Amino acid sequence: SRTTGAVNIDYHPVLVPFSTFRAVDFAVSQDYTLCVSTEVYLYFWGWCINGACLSSTTSEYQSPTYLSGAPSNLRRVLTVGMTVAVLTGEGYIYTWGNAYNGLLGDGTSSTRSTAGWIGVSGALDLFSG
Repeated sequence: SRTTGAVNIDYHPVLVPFSTFRAVDFAVSQDYTLCVSTEVYLYFWGWCINGACLSSTTSEYQSPTYLSGAPSNLRRVLTVGMTVAVLTGEGYIYTWGNAYNGLLGDGTSSTRSTAGWIGVSGALDLFSG
């Protein structure tokens, strides 16, 4: 554990209490965490930057927060840098966040704080390597 400015950084595992849902998939970035619940909803906690929390505001979420703007029937979530991708049960892929180097997959270079379908259907999984 160390303190940087006013921020305490703890390098030990911390139990995150999910009293209202069960997690089935996670995606972790340097700044935030996303979680798909068994109810197929998306939750977010951490630092919201570049639209990662489906909002154009920059703010910090201290506990899991339901993202009402996410697509429904989610199966998987992936984050690369400050870009988020989700896969629905129907096989559709949606993205949002930072569009650096075309990461959103929609042909634009504009950061987006809304989920956008990238024209992919029938997908079975998401992977980053």
